[in-house]
Amino acid sequence: NDLWRMRANFEVASDEQYLRQYGFSNDAILENEIYGERFEGRNYAIIKAMAFQDVRAGSAKSDQPNILPYMELNLMGDPNATLGGRWAWDSSLLSLAREGSGQDVWRASTKLGWEREDILPVGLVLQSNLDFRADGYLTNNRIEASLNPLEEETKSESRFIPSAQFTASYPLKSNFKSFQLRVEPVTTLYLTPGVDNDTSIPNEDSLDAQLDVGNLLEGNRFPGLDRVEDNSHIAYGLRAGMYTYEGGELSGFLGQSFNFDDGGNPFPSGSGLEHQTSDYVGSVNLSMDEGRHDISYRFQVDSDDMSSQRHEFYGQTYYGPVSIDGSYLYAKGVAGTTYASSREQIRLGSTIELSDMWTLRGDGVYDLSDDPNERGLRRAIGTLTYNHECYDFGITADRYLANESSGVQDTTIMMRIGLKNLGEYETKAFSFGQGTNN
Repeated sequence: NDLWRMRANFEVASDEQYLRQYGFSNDAILENEIYGERFEGRNYAIIKAMAFQDVRAGSAKSDQPNILPYMELNLMGDPNATLGGRWAWDSSLLSLAREGSGQDVWRASTKLGWEREDILPVGLVLQSNLDFRADGYLTNNRIEASLNPLEEETKSESRFIPSAQFTASYPLKSNFKSFQLRVEPVTTLYLTPGVDNDTSIPNEDSLDAQLDVGNLLEGNRFPGLDRVEDNSHIAYGLRAGMYTYEGGELSGFLGQSFNFDDGGNPFPSGSGLEHQTSDYVGSVNLSMDEGRHDISYRFQVDSDDMSSQRHEFYGQTYYGPVSIDGSYLYAKGVAGTTYASSREQIRLGSTIELSDMWTLRGDGVYDLSDDPNERGLRRAIGTLTYNHECYDFGITADRYLANESSGVQDTTIMMRIGLKNLGEYETKAFSFGQGTNN
């Protein structure tokens, strides 16, 4: 109806390698979910059930949880209605169960917050946030109990987390003949008392902690709710950009954070936040000719020796009927996460408009890992497409090489026919190679 909507999505495979081997999907985990959502003004609610199937090969598999249910309620007040700002109330309930002797978790969390923004006559922008959060946990078949006989198998835990965050920025601009220059220094102060991030509270949703441009100025840099940043800190950075009146852009950001307490840091090694002074993070974006030439670059470097921790590059350019795009990723491993070892990969692709109806596309992915067993070409794809006003037709050749989680390497030729506004049909002409299920 006008307030509620519902969705169901089911993915089940009787053979773990079938979807990957025959090119339907490269997903490692199949997700099943059914949920209902409610939208009313500024308020939102959801109730959801989820189940997962791990279709990775061999030792890469893990015991996937079932979530029944997950409920969330978000209420938000009107702007400028409460002490010149607005209030917000967020609550959630999670029930997470694993088959057999796997860890089961029940979690309830609620947070009441208030925020306000002020713009002073001199142009200084001030934002104030006050939050009061309470969490309650009940854990069964605890992982710690399986490792230490003295630990209890079932344990309950609760915590109360007040926090305050104050952000100040000073945006400046100057107009020139052919472009506008903008410079904005920004700093944020986050205050919170010490919170015990011990093993009594399980970590299900805060494993992949990583510093980047997007979360540097946030108060709690952990994703999810299970882990909390309990060190008061200050973060600071500088945004700057040149913007032409024809739509071109050259912009960037550089920032860092500093913890007031040097002890008890809850972040894992390699996250960029494990030391009192964080790594430097930044970004550079270049766009020219109304977006026909774009480059974006994001980085993270160690604050002590300036060694590389993460680099992400993406670029694309158009020259007449030819377009070229590519990306590069280097990410140093983060202990205790799924990506404990470093990753380095490059992807290049190009599209050629042969005519108004014929298009040729090629892509290649190359692993630059130091591990000789992983280094090398991972995938090469070539596609020839004919696009008519009533239908389209395409032939794709796909060379997919083995990786640890699939054990499959093969070459596939695929034909696809699409009838506009009716749907598509596709089939494999042939597939040959070596793999686990040939």
